[in-house]
Amino acid sequence: MTRPHFSRFPVSLTEAGLAGAVREVTDDSQIPVRVETTTERRPRPAAEAALYRLVLDSVRLAERCGNGAPVTVRVESGDDSVSVQITAPSVDAAPARPALEHAADRLAALNSELTITTAGNDLILKATVPCAS
Repeated sequence: MTRPHFSRFPVSLTEAGLAGAVREVTDDSQIPVRVETTTERRPRPAAEAALYRLVLDSVRLAERCGNGAPVTVRVESGDDSVSVQITAPSVDAAPARPALEHAADRLAALNSELTITTAGNDLILKATVPCAS
């Protein structure tokens, strides 16, 4: 008997790429999420998956630990990389580190790193993933 296969990622990630999957996260979120994207080309699937995980985990963190203010997700592509910056108002950096550990591990596997900083009461998360295979 074969076991059913369940993807860890939404179909929209495969079909519509990172921008489409991020929009799906915003539709399902309990808090407002603003998406700003300038990405025109799709990165390799592993990069899309890692950045999607970062966005998903960040929005969930803001739902649990934030004050309900809108989260901003900015996705930008360059010639050889894709960057994501997430601003989560009123989210403390202390719970962010363990909550984003899996996302950070996925980024590290792609020679990237998650930067966690604060600006006033806002949590700022940044990651840039190389697009080269």
